[in-house]
Amino acid sequence: MQCRRNRVASFLFSSKMAKSCCCLAAALALLAIVSVPCSSFRVGRSSSSSFVRRRGTQFVLDGSPFLFNGFNAYWLMHVAAEPAERPKVSEVLRAAAAAGLTVGRAWAFSDGGDRALQLSPGVYDERVFQGLDFVIAEAQKNGVRLILSLANNYKDFGGRAQYVEWAREAGVAVNGEDDFYTNPVVRGYYKNHVQKVLTRVNKFTNVTYKDDPTILAWELINEPRCQEDYSGKTVNAWVQEMASYCKSVDERHMVEIGMEGFYGDSMPEKKQYNPGYQVGTDYITSNLIEEIDFSTIHAYPDVWLPGQNEEARTRFVQRWLRSHWDDAGKTLKKPLVFSEFGKSKKDPGYSEHARDVYLDAVFSGVYDLARIGDGSLGGGLVWQLMAQGMESYYDGYEIVLAQDAAARAVLSRQSRLMSVLARTMKVAVADEKEVGRFAPRGGRGTRRERNGLHRGVAPMEKPPSAPSPPPSTTFVQADAATFKELVQRLTGHHEPQHRRSPPNSPSVDAARLSGVKRLHERRRGGGGCSRLKLSVHKPAAAGPASKPAGTAAAAEEEVGHKEVIVVNEEEEEQAIKERRFYLHPSPRSSTRMPQPNLLPLFPLTSPKAGEQ
Repeated sequence: MQCRRNRVASFLFSSKMAKSCCCLAAALALLAIVSVPCSSFRVGRSSSSSFVRRRGTQFVLDGSPFLFNGFNAYWLMHVAAEPAERPKVSEVLRAAAAAGLTVGRAWAFSDGGDRALQLSPGVYDERVFQGLDFVIAEAQKNGVRLILSLANNYKDFGGRAQYVEWAREAGVAVNGEDDFYTNPVVRGYYKNHVQKVLTRVNKFTNVTYKDDPTILAWELINEPRCQEDYSGKTVNAWVQEMASYCKSVDERHMVEIGMEGFYGDSMPEKKQYNPGYQVGTDYITSNLIEEIDFSTIHAYPDVWLPGQNEEARTRFVQRWLRSHWDDAGKTLKKPLVFSEFGKSKKDPGYSEHARDVYLDAVFSGVYDLARIGDGSLGGGLVWQLMAQGMESYYDGYEIVLAQDAAARAVLSRQSRLMSVLARTMKVAVADEKEVGRFAPRGGRGTRRERNGLHRGVAPMEKPPSAPSPPPSTTFVQADAATFKELVQRLTGHHEPQHRRSPPNSPSVDAARLSGVKRLHERRRGGGGCSRLKLSVHKPAAAGPASKPAGTAAAAEEEVGHKEVIVVNEEEEEQAIKERRFYLHPSPRSSTRMPQPNLLPLFPLTSPKAGEQ
């Protein structure tokens, strides 16, 4: 994007429940709710010292799926170049981490001009480089990973135009900005910059950039475009050369292009998804290059579709996202990142509410596609976060978390949902391997077999001779509202709040009853007993040597003896009929109690529906 656009509930999932996220209700007997103090809630941070890598269509970290919610802050290095202004960088990174934003995107270029990193080809300003060092060190301190872009399509901070101008000043015969992709001298300038940045030793951490897992990926260029060749072949050749060069310097980090997602000539049928024009790139061909690890898309319907109403623009973004997600899983077989989106205050009729509705629509799409695509949509990066006192940098899209409680709530909610989803997927991966041992063909089984409950098919069962191991338990925390929303999304159709039908409309009643029937059928399975036995794990008393709460070791120690309590299924049926939620025994229930203490669980409507 051009710069001028300038009471918390803790719940735990058994690993059995994770065999299919979509059939979460089928494992109600293995889920318990416990209360924790508000002060104990923490959004998970990516503090691992390992590199994030690609495995098929997933991002993985330490062998587990990695999903994220993130942000753009192109200006980080530019501001950090002045030591007196570095507190702004620290403020934004702390606020982002507090909101659960674990990936940020920023520029690792500034070619010529004010606070230039590269003063001329191969000549760098150490003061600005130390600004980038500071950004990476602060990101590491706050558990934020960075996507760093190495050049710009636009003239902001130099861009392609500056590279071509440098060549012209050196006596090279060049015609225009598009020579950036083809002229050997200019291409040499770019490679030198790549070498310089990737091999830089951070003055704050003493770690070479190419060895630093704080950096998630290198981006070749922000929003490449080419006016002289709309087929995308020119840009594609440049991407092939430069991606290969990046990998020759740094084999440990992922590389992505920085594309907006415009389709080109390789798949003409896909051009219908473009906003009426091409920009000289071919999204499919370029992202099929072996050295490219994941694809990206941007979306600015307010700029691309002038004159169209909000509904039309939102529909465009939804189609744009789903089309590229489909490409990622079926054609590219690589993860996808929605790396730029936002809503400008300069748009006619802008309001904070309209922005939040739009962001919720985007986030719902990201979450839903990440869920049904087994993590093939890794996450989204909103454009853009800024610190207080940065009015001169405002481009209309700015979000200052310290001053914007509404945006902070929207972003935090998405972060929690993506974090919980990643943890449930982590368990699912382990279980799929276990299920795969009994697949008919000796492999992991087909998607239909692995997701049998979602398809309305009974799940595969292990042979009687293979005893089931005791269920391992993963502890996950989220606030009550997030938990309810998560369950709603995992167990039924979800729509953004602004598109839901009125609570008492016939369509809503039908959906609720359908959800009741679907959940009930899954819960019953093949059984017909009138009373349901559920085992509850009672926490063991904490001893003097107990582990800190929230750690894996503590989770193992918290499981004590089991007591079997009985829930009257007729009472549960009545609750489903009258109040549209299941009843589930509280962990505090005991066989010594006349009746178990029942908790309402899994509402069949969104918690926000009653507020309309």
